[in-house]
Amino acid sequence: MVLDISPWTSEARALDTLYASLRDDVLRGCPLQPIALFLTREQYERLPRSYDPLIDAGGLEIVKVASADDARAAIENVGGAPLVMSSWRYEPLDRWLAADFDESKLALNPADGLETFAQEGTLPSTAAVTHPLGALYDSDGTNFGGALTATALRTMLLALSDEALTHALIEANPDLADPTTRLALAEAIGATEITSLPEERSEYELALLSEEITATLGLAVEVLDDSAHALTLERAEKRPRPPAAWRHGDTIHLLHADPPQAHPAIHVHRPTPPEPALARIKRHIESWTEHDFERDPALTMLIETLDPEGSDRLALLHARATFLWNAALPTPKPLQRHETWLGPLREALRGSPPPASLRVRTHESEDSSQYLALRGDHRNVEGLDKRDLRLNVPPPYPVRIIHRGDGELLVNTMSKQRIGLEVVKDGRAWRRIEGGSYHREYPPRKLQEIDLWIPIIKKSADDERWLDCFERSSILSTWSWDDPSHSSDLLRSLPNRKIDLLRPSISETRAFALGSSIWHEADLQLGQCWIALREALRNPRAVRLPSGVLCAIGGGVCAHVQTFSLASTKGSPVAVFDATKGLNRYAVTMDYETLWTHTAEVGEYSGFSGIRVPKRLRIGADGFLFIISFTASPLLGAFVPPHSAFATAVAVAEDERRREEAYDMDWD
Repeated sequence: MVLDISPWTSEARALDTLYASLRDDVLRGCPLQPIALFLTREQYERLPRSYDPLIDAGGLEIVKVASADDARAAIENVGGAPLVMSSWRYEPLDRWLAADFDESKLALNPADGLETFAQEGTLPSTAAVTHPLGALYDSDGTNFGGALTATALRTMLLALSDEALTHALIEANPDLADPTTRLALAEAIGATEITSLPEERSEYELALLSEEITATLGLAVEVLDDSAHALTLERAEKRPRPPAAWRHGDTIHLLHADPPQAHPAIHVHRPTPPEPALARIKRHIESWTEHDFERDPALTMLIETLDPEGSDRLALLHARATFLWNAALPTPKPLQRHETWLGPLREALRGSPPPASLRVRTHESEDSSQYLALRGDHRNVEGLDKRDLRLNVPPPYPVRIIHRGDGELLVNTMSKQRIGLEVVKDGRAWRRIEGGSYHREYPPRKLQEIDLWIPIIKKSADDERWLDCFERSSILSTWSWDDPSHSSDLLRSLPNRKIDLLRPSISETRAFALGSSIWHEADLQLGQCWIALREALRNPRAVRLPSGVLCAIGGGVCAHVQTFSLASTKGSPVAVFDATKGLNRYAVTMDYETLWTHTAEVGEYSGFSGIRVPKRLRIGADGFLFIISFTASPLLGAFVPPHSAFATAVAVAEDERRREEAYDMDWD
């Protein structure tokens, strides 16, 4: 055994304490022989006489050195395999008994090192490192300041090489939980290789997997806590989500994405949520023409088609309200022109005409806040809370096709107000924004003031924002904002942004019926057009134009026929005339156009004669839509005797001349 006390004090009192501790705790009864004690000449001069018996017996050899450095150099070259007790690090560690002396007490590490070495021939040493930490991370360069004591150094060297001891070390020193900091410590104390922990190896592997996923799939891997992880999975079950990646614990979750490699730490989710009602409606109306929108302007029939059982009615109603209150329906697709016209139109006119229908338009000078509706538009909301007239939505066009038996026509007056919401304090309060000014904060229960959340959207409808608002529309469900846990969850899951909502209302509804006289008038006009068109098609005199076909029907009048293909006109023919709701009147009149067929001039006066015809007729039958208007010209007089028409025009011009002369005489 070799003892080195040369680095310690030569002060008399402290040295006496050291010699006493060394004699009593190390030399007396020491199982190891012989013992070499290295000390400086100054220390030797204070060596007590109590050491003489040990020296005389040959069990203790005194080695005097000039300095501590000389002692260390000599000890490092000692042959054999002695146990070395020193305050400096000796290699190998299994023969180093670390010792510290603070001028009052001698400390050894391990404390039972003498007995252990005598029995085992070795001391505990660093474990074989099979998973070096340096292979995973780099040092963060932390400066640890002063050197460790010998006993602390030996403890640290052993701890850094053993997983169980490293865990204990981290528990006592939480700052060392960072692997890069432990590597800096290892550099500072000269530990060439320290072990990594299982969780660090897992963390490193997960980091590599995350980098590979980002590089391969273009998905950033977020780290989510339990709450965010559960919310993400819950939302993925309820709504379509784009591919995503996140980490929860020791698992990387992929949503709707293929993993770059098979790995037990990767879990793939492929939920099949229902298609959002907003997307369902949008998908069906993206290909609609103006004719389709006019047939079903409030999307009433579409909702019944999409949801015949009524199981998804609330979501569809909310989606419809979002589209129509925002006027965000897609631009109608153009009608598909069909070149074949004669055969299909003959077939449509073969039988008797159907009851006439009216295509009613509001007057161009009418208040833009008013729109036409039918009571049947509201049949989707029957059975719902009657206070919620906001679900009775405005149609996208100022036109309604009215069929016989549709009942009263409604004139609704609507209004819309913008509301801005901004969630603050992690969902514990909300702030309402109106007109650009901030209002005071409210607790979540006050959100019941906004029980129908209709987001402000554009034509590129945002399914995600709509779903957020639908879930928070308490009027459409059984929950209430008074439920603190539910409302707080909904608020916390809001996107970190301001949400703009609409607060729509229908302030007034006026109903009026279309009297029997207008239906009688429409039927008579339809019968006349039916006969004239059918007769003209027996031996048609027609030419094709870029805009359609021009077919003479007699009397100097031609029908301009545009033919389109429509899948929605199967079955019995439907005939529709244009009509207009009177300005500030609750009445409807058919639209007519006067066609001048002949003109005459009497001096400087002109006279015209012609006929008054319906402005436009639409006939739908067997997959075709015919839009028919009328035109006239004296050039077509070759087909009809012009005498009476010309005489009428002359009489009109002569009458105009007489009236003007009489007017001038009155002034004279």
